[in-house]
Amino acid sequence: MKICTKCLIKKELNNFHKQKSSIDWLQFKCKFCSNKRNKEYKRTIPWLVTKIYSQQRASSKIRNHKMPTYTKDELKNWVLWQDIFEELYNNWVESWYKKDLIPSVDRLDDYKWYSLDNIQLITFKENYKKSHKDMREWRNNKTNKAVIWINIKTGEKVEFYSMNEAKRQTWINNWCISNCCNWKLKTAGWYKWKFKI
Repeated sequence: MKICTKCLIKKELNNFHKQKSSIDWLQFKCKFCSNKRNKEYKRTIPWLVTKIYSQQRASSKIRNHKMPTYTKDELKNWVLWQDIFEELYNNWVESWYKKDLIPSVDRLDDYKWYSLDNIQLITFKENYKKSHKDMREWRNNKTNKAVIWINIKTGEKVEFYSMNEAKRQTWINNWCISNCCNWKLKTAGWYKWKFKI
């Protein structure tokens, strides 16, 4: 048995998380109090800024972009100076912390790295919708492979920014288009297809 330093209740040892630096290898606070504290912290502005900054660094590494040109403290100051932040944060709190309404930082130009003049504050839901809209409207073509439709009889060519867009406009299954582009099929929907180089 052990007494939790937070709630001061004596509890079984299995109610405490492990901690190697402690004498008894257990944390001073019980699991309930630790989880409650973590949950409360994950609803604060410092946690929100830390999460945004760490995600930006991780995504920059994946994209082979430069790391953000600002520090975490500079990002925090920028966020707090935005007129819209208080409204976004309050809406998130009032919604009982729905993921869709969490404040998010979006790049204005997706082909450039994170810098204070290339970011804006929006909700997670708006950010998600914007990324898909940009891909559909061909403003963001980083993850799509453009394909070319070739009419066998006339030699006419039509370019689509992605296989999904080709499927939407021609009603030909994108699995067939992909196989045709990869030389596994000769034609798909009576047309030749190839990747745009």
